[in-house]
Amino acid sequence: MRDLINSYPTAFKATFGMEGVDFTSGPGYLSTETFSLLAPLMLIGLGVALGTGAIAGEEERGTLDLLMASPVSRGRVLAAKALGSLAALVAVAVVLYLTVLAAASGLGMSIGAGMLARATGAVLLLAIACGAVAFLAGAATGKRGAAIAAGAGFAVVSYFIDSLAEITTVVKPWRVVSIFHQASATGALRGDLGIAGPLATAAFAAACLLAAWYLFARRDLAA
Repeated sequence: MRDLINSYPTAFKATFGMEGVDFTSGPGYLSTETFSLLAPLMLIGLGVALGTGAIAGEEERGTLDLLMASPVSRGRVLAAKALGSLAALVAVAVVLYLTVLAAASGLGMSIGAGMLARATGAVLLLAIACGAVAFLAGAATGKRGAAIAAGAGFAVVSYFIDSLAEITTVVKPWRVVSIFHQASATGALRGDLGIAGPLATAAFAAACLLAAWYLFARRDLAA
């Protein structure tokens, strides 16, 4: 199996998180099969869906104006929506962590609880960042389509920038703008994920939420 994977083209391995990974080891297997694409795809999809539905979804359904008629500020509504979405993402990430930890321990995959927690935390940060972009677009426009396009598009572009940086020098200088590079779950499993990247990803998500609050507070809502 190791020889087969080593024979794959570099571009293929970079796209699917196989580059520089020992697929036959426990951390290498989880890195390739779970944390390079499957887990990020699952949590990012949820994050974008939550970020889209928080403001834009309610506005298009015609329920946001009823909510805003209550004696609560726009900022409080926005904060409650953001915290509710964050709580849902954290809950799913915890279930993912416990499930993979139980399976890896039962199968003797030689992966520590701390290493797995860092990888799961990195995936959670990816989902929070993409959800925050969708949240920002929804708060700024009130359109579900714009929110979905912004969140999903941001995730796709970030993923391919990180992947292509492995195989071409043209893209490599731009790798620092990719959240998949800054909060790399595969990097966490290899033990080479520092603190700066995750902090930068968290700061980006926070900036998106602040921008969402600023724009939402000044926009006329659709009836």
